[in-house]
Amino acid sequence: MAVTVGFLFLTGCMRPADEQLATVEVVASLNTIGYCRDIVVQDTLAFVAADQAGVEVWNLGHFAGGLRPPEMLLRVDSLAPAKQFENAVRVDYSPLNHRLFAAEISSKVFPMTLESLDSVTVDLETMSLYTEDFLVLDAETPGIPDSVYVLLAADRDDGLKIESYRYQNFFGVWGWYQSTDFISHEVASLGRPYAVAYQEGKIAMAIGQAGVSLYDLDMSTGNVRELDTEDTPYTAKDVVFYGNLLYVATDDGGISIFRVEDSGLTLLGEVGEQLGVESLALNGRWLVGSLQSNGIAVFSLSVPERPRERGIFDIGYTYRCAFSDAFLLAATREGLKILRLSE
Repeated sequence: MAVTVGFLFLTGCMRPADEQLATVEVVASLNTIGYCRDIVVQDTLAFVAADQAGVEVWNLGHFAGGLRPPEMLLRVDSLAPAKQFENAVRVDYSPLNHRLFAAEISSKVFPMTLESLDSVTVDLETMSLYTEDFLVLDAETPGIPDSVYVLLAADRDDGLKIESYRYQNFFGVWGWYQSTDFISHEVASLGRPYAVAYQEGKIAMAIGQAGVSLYDLDMSTGNVRELDTEDTPYTAKDVVFYGNLLYVATDDGGISIFRVEDSGLTLLGEVGEQLGVESLALNGRWLVGSLQSNGIAVFSLSVPERPRERGIFDIGYTYRCAFSDAFLLAATREGLKILRLSE
């Protein structure tokens, strides 16, 4: 394991509308053992899907308000040798339930209980063999009871797949079991699902060449209703909500912007046309698209309905990004990179 801390300023290329490029500063590079494919941040911890190296947990140290330099705390493969990941590409974490989730390429989801940094229990896999993307909702989400979590999945076989799990006693054994008295749904999709997002009762799913679908999820009844499906210029690969807006990453078509309404989606426009955007990350100031071999594209959200182009930055082959306070964390083939963005 190696941690490189330094300062590397990158210049960007794009044609920003007002010729103002952002500044991207690489402040640290964390050497994950495998390719860094996905990243989820919770307080001072970063949960990493590290491809053939499985799942890693890192302490971000002083980049997340701590006093120590960043360090890797554990590898799931080493603590749970019964589960050896071949290519971990997705990860999520529920701090309320101490539940860590990971998936390989088009695989089931592997739930794990992370009680401490030296104890990981891998449970039976769940969902289907064709899970492309997933996320977990717990009792911090309004409408979900205590000791319950809900998995939402973009499933290549089933479409939108929703399952809930409850911590309960089953024949004398306490554990997490699929719940029969809460939400459980499968909604067929028009296209191939790639990614799923959730916000305040709304679910969005990128469905490839068929565009993007919007659903309404009523937590009180468990009912799921499809509201709308809209086409996108190219293959829709990722979705992310921002207030009443939805940004959709499209392969070779940049980013499509939709307004989210009770009845469906309204297209507002596109930005970064001709860019092959694979995934998206945002905070209140920046929208970042991962461009794989071309690094990242940075957009200003000073006007959220019309993100402004602020440059393309070659930080290495980038799969996905996530924000952590003032820093952008980039999952790259060279490891987990910590970046600082500024005007």
